[in-house]
Amino acid sequence: YYFRSIAAPTAPFPPIPPPDGSYTITQVHSAAEFYGVSQMREHDLEGLNKHLEEFYNNSVND
Repeated sequence: YYFRSIAAPTAPFPPIPPPDGSYTITQVHSAAEFYGVSQMREHDLEGLNKHLEEFYNNSVND
């Protein structure tokens, strides 16, 4: 579950209030615009990061 800060009207999708819980901030564009992922979904994020790292590392070597 990803969220973005409510004070960022220029972001590509509408603001949503995050449900209660702990979050890891993944991107900061300014004090008013930031993105995060629920710590309950961190395993999914780590898997995606690993997949993208392998994909781009292999693409550079081709």
